[in-house]
Amino acid sequence: KDGLYNNDLYYKYDHHWTVQSSLRATAYITERLNKLYKLNLDPNKKYSNYDNYNKVLYEDFYKGSIGTNNVETTGYEDFYKLYPKFSTNLTINSYDITKKLVGTATGKFEDSLIDNNKIIKGGPCFSSYLRGFAKQTEVVNHMADNNYKSLVVSTSIGRPFSAFLSPYFQTTAFIDLQPGKFDRSVYTYIDELKPKVLIFLYTAHTFGKVSVWEFDRK
Repeated sequence: KDGLYNNDLYYKYDHHWTVQSSLRATAYITERLNKLYKLNLDPNKKYSNYDNYNKVLYEDFYKGSIGTNNVETTGYEDFYKLYPKFSTNLTINSYDITKKLVGTATGKFEDSLIDNNKIIKGGPCFSSYLRGFAKQTEVVNHMADNNYKSLVVSTSIGRPFSAFLSPYFQTTAFIDLQPGKFDRSVYTYIDELKPKVLIFLYTAHTFGKVSVWEFDRK
């Protein structure tokens, strides 16, 4: 529909969609939320405009989960780091099962929501978003123009997506339901957070039916 090719949407050697796709997905989903629920998110189209983001290219840099797990011989591919050109002021907090704070950062998007130490050749570049936090993660937007909260329930594919969603809401929470990550009751957490919007992002392997690397399996 948008004239994009597979390499723009998905990595060749990784089971995630690209960072670019995550950004485009937030624009699409928030537009749908506005149409369905009259939320008036991003009325000036500042956050959803792809041109309002810096794009840093790391050529032949990313090995992805296929290569790092030695499933097959792979090469490196390009990785893009995207972050806003517009002003941001965000705080990210991560909590363990006891609700103890185990990680935090405050600042501009590129300083608070991206762990640049993870962007190394052959390293876990994709999980640099949300700083790799994998349990209960909440992003507070100190420049929000509404008081809405959103909750993203997903696997690791939801990390960049949740980061790019954070300018739209006062609070954006992300939980990963894979074993060993978010270990609390989702229902209890929803009651505590009281999100205006709940987004469930999933892929075929989310439910354990398909291996993340068996792309041709029906």
